[in-house]
Amino acid sequence: MAKKVKLKDLHQLDVISAIRNEDIFISDEPIEEETKTSSDVNPFTFVNDIRKFKKGDLLDDEQNHPVFTNFFILKCLSMKLDDVFILNYFNEFAGVMTKEQLYIALIHFIPKDIAYYKYIKNVTEEKGEDIDFISRYYECSNKEAQEYLEIMGDEWAKQIKEKFGDLL
Repeated sequence: MAKKVKLKDLHQLDVISAIRNEDIFISDEPIEEETKTSSDVNPFTFVNDIRKFKKGDLLDDEQNHPVFTNFFILKCLSMKLDDVFILNYFNEFAGVMTKEQLYIALIHFIPKDIAYYKYIKNVTEEKGEDIDFISRYYECSNKEAQEYLEIMGDEWAKQIKEKFGDLL
């Protein structure tokens, strides 16, 4: 069965079709492609294109430029530990490179991979009464109070709350 291909994809498809023993023919008619509108494009669309599809055409549309943020794209790609060294290198030059340069460089340097890498969010712990009390008593931040609580333990926090709870 013959397939219609674009001229720019001819070399790659010629090799593939020769391996599969298929015929191809070149057509001057434009082939309709599925294009994403700017409302469909988000940072994870760029990550998928860099890691899986390797097309590199999302920044051709000017409306997609605000969606591509160097920091967030590099952070999302760094969820795969094998690519951290490559991304660290590009992170050093992310401020100097344009969005297009970084995008194309990442497409060429990040290995193709179809696996899903979950985006790890910052774990926000619920602020308990003990943390709030410790932060007021010691006049420190909630983060420091959390560290105090982790070091000293819950019993220590309850004892302090019982002794000095009326003062605050």
